[in-house]
Amino acid sequence: MVSRTVVLSDDARAALERAAAEAAPREMVGLLAGTSAFAVERFVPVAGAACTEDHFTMPAAVFAAAEAACRARGERWLGFAHSHPRGSTALSAADRAFLWRDCLQLVVVPGGDGTTRIGAYWLTKDRVDTLAIGRAEAAPA
Repeated sequence: MVSRTVVLSDDARAALERAAAEAAPREMVGLLAGTSAFAVERFVPVAGAACTEDHFTMPAAVFAAAEAACRARGERWLGFAHSHPRGSTALSAADRAFLWRDCLQLVVVPGGDGTTRIGAYWLTKDRVDTLAIGRAEAAPA
């Protein structure tokens, strides 16, 4: 079992919230980037993905270009984030069947009242681990 806490920077959280709200009622999807595992420093929306109200697809070439852009910035690709505009942060049956394994997965639910909920998961071939989410400490001024 993976027992990790995902550390989410304020900038990454704000970008996730904005992307999910702007995409609603469709899902959004993007890459999670950082310089170390489980420390999400940046969310990279993927414009070339096809998103509907309850599904998304990301062509391999679109993923490859977005991942290459992360590497060019000196970042690691950590995983994916997508939204459930009308759902919960729990993984759907489709998520459990089709999401990539052995990488971080965040599910973002935009709230109509301005609140956003985020769930974090690590999927393996045999199981799904729910991860805690922490906040990155701000750099001293």
